[in-house]
Amino acid sequence: MKATCLNIVLLLAGIAATSCTEDSYWCKPLVGGTLQCNHFPNEILAGISEVKIVEFMEQYNEVIVNSSCFESETWSKVTHLTLDDRSVDNGDRILKFQAKCFIQLDVLQELHVHVARQIRLEPDAFLGLNFTKVLDFSECGRLSLGELSSAIGSANIKSLERLEISSIGTRNGAFEINRDFFEALANTNIKHIDMSKNVVTQFRPFQLHLLEKLEVLNLSNSPITDISLNYNNSVKHSTLYKSLKVLDLSHINLPRFEFLIEDSVQFIDVFRVSHISYFLEQVFSIRSINGSGILKQTLEIRILNFTVANDIQWLLQEINLSKNNLIRLDVQIYCGNHTANRITMIDLAENNLEFLHPSILSFMPRIETLDLSNNLLNKMMDESDILFENLLSSLLQLKSISLSANNLLAIPKNMFVKNVDLETVDLSSNSISQVTFTLSHAKKLKFLDLRNNEIKFIDETSIELLNSISTEKCPEAIVNLQDNPVSCSECKSERFLTWLLQTKIINPSKVKCIGENGNRIKVTNAAIELVQQICERQKVLIATSVSAGTFVLLVIIFITFVYKRWTQIRKKRNRKSVLQLLQNGQGKFEFVAFLSYSSSDEEFVESNVYYSLRDNLKLQTGIQRELVCSGDRFLRPGFFVLDETIRCIEKSAVIIIVLSNDFCTSNYCHNELEQAIQLQRPIILMIKGTVDEELMKPRLKLLYKENVRILWTEQNGQYVLKTTWENVCSSVLDLIAFNL
Repeated sequence: MKATCLNIVLLLAGIAATSCTEDSYWCKPLVGGTLQCNHFPNEILAGISEVKIVEFMEQYNEVIVNSSCFESETWSKVTHLTLDDRSVDNGDRILKFQAKCFIQLDVLQELHVHVARQIRLEPDAFLGLNFTKVLDFSECGRLSLGELSSAIGSANIKSLERLEISSIGTRNGAFEINRDFFEALANTNIKHIDMSKNVVTQFRPFQLHLLEKLEVLNLSNSPITDISLNYNNSVKHSTLYKSLKVLDLSHINLPRFEFLIEDSVQFIDVFRVSHISYFLEQVFSIRSINGSGILKQTLEIRILNFTVANDIQWLLQEINLSKNNLIRLDVQIYCGNHTANRITMIDLAENNLEFLHPSILSFMPRIETLDLSNNLLNKMMDESDILFENLLSSLLQLKSISLSANNLLAIPKNMFVKNVDLETVDLSSNSISQVTFTLSHAKKLKFLDLRNNEIKFIDETSIELLNSISTEKCPEAIVNLQDNPVSCSECKSERFLTWLLQTKIINPSKVKCIGENGNRIKVTNAAIELVQQICERQKVLIATSVSAGTFVLLVIIFITFVYKRWTQIRKKRNRKSVLQLLQNGQGKFEFVAFLSYSSSDEEFVESNVYYSLRDNLKLQTGIQRELVCSGDRFLRPGFFVLDETIRCIEKSAVIIIVLSNDFCTSNYCHNELEQAIQLQRPIILMIKGTVDEELMKPRLKLLYKENVRILWTEQNGQYVLKTTWENVCSSVLDLIAFNL
């Protein structure tokens, strides 16, 4: 079914076959001199300057807009016209604008078309729009940019100032922004172009020189497949972006620019590389650039030097580089007097930024607003607290700084000392527990945001630093402590809470503290009384604890004294019992010790061990018989060696092993060790020089590591005992007593 703007007449005459009736058409006036209809009305009521035609395509496969739509004289006073039908279908329904269809709209200033169906524009469709300032075809997903360019170019709309064509390629696919588009607008007064939310296959920035009055260009959320920085030499560089003030490139998903800087480059003069120099000069002539989210790949620049030597005209004032994965910017810029001294705002938020060299900010010394929020600058603080403390030192005109959400534990004391014009400091959503920085010099400070940190209470140093903040320019509360885990369940919070109610720089009604039960309560005198009660309870508890502790300590001292006394008595009694048993010489008390050693160590034992051990044992026990048993002296000739060894060990109270590498490799020696272990005799290791642990079997290694050893060291060819024989013999007798 086809419909022209004469559809009402045709329907009344019964020409068009449709289920619609005259009753299905409606119009209703809205406030502000607006009329809303679902068809093109024949007449416009007096006093109406804006007409909105909505949902007008539902019944037709094709709607044709021609001059007959607006032939009534009453249409000539309409200044704003909107065609809005966003119902989507998968068919071929068409909205067609014929040549000179708007010729009757003499004073139309704004034309808005938002139609999801296919749109066809004849080349002369806009002829007659001599006073139109705004053309808005946004969300026309099936509109051809080529047809739109042709229609604008043919009409030569000199009054056109604003063109809205966002989301026009959502159904037709990607399109190319070519020279035809710019030439069609060249003779207009175009100041604002919105081409956001499209898919662009090709864009040549140098063609913007055709639009000498363009002030705003919005390409946000428009992926660009091919963007070239090459330029036409015939174009005067100074006029490329002559009037452009705002360029929005946010989230355009730029292709990679590998040709700009090679990986191996450590030093570059950016104004001596022709295409980069030219491009940057043109970019810097724009007032505001939004480059948020244009880089999807992670960018890390380490130890790179830039030299700025050209004296170019810096007109750039605001730049947004947020959400670009700028992980590390370790760049030193050598600029002399050639600074970007017009830039007053820079946004580097949400970059996961771990390092930002202060030299970068010193290149833009007149920054007034700096957003570094939602980054990881705590890593820069850990890496170099000096560089972090001096990050803002060159920004003498800084008014607003945001370091929110950077995982910062503390702020260096002199972080802001050079920023005397500071008005706003945002340190919210970090992990700050105390105020460690000074702001006494910031006489214009209006707001310090410490929300959502880890402040439980503020110590005296922090209170002193906060008290130093000037309230001359802003006598009202300027510090925000909301959403901190302020404690009113600890005695040490009393001083802070008292100060909180007295100071003028914080509004205590907006601060809540956490009580003993974990509930949040308002900071009032009642909260302070609660803390004081807690303090009193703690004092009583401490006094009680001290008293109880003192009593317990006295009891422990008494018990320790009694135990030691009892231990001494028991030790003497046991020693006396041991001496009596040794005096009787029965059973395992016939010998004090059995000496076990390798035959390779016999000379060492005879010269250094046997006689000294025997004589000192006799001296300490008063027993004159033989108290040290060794195999060669007490084994009975003709008897089985193993049986004789067991007999000697059974008659000895302690086993002393002379441990050497030869002992470790002797099966016979290990047999003596196993017999001693089976007979549950105490074993003392006497170490001869250095012994290789790798030669020891598991049981022997365990004894070596767990028990105190008697050590022999070799000095000048002689073996020297590291302790005294008196200590050795006394320890042997104590060991026997311990095992009674």
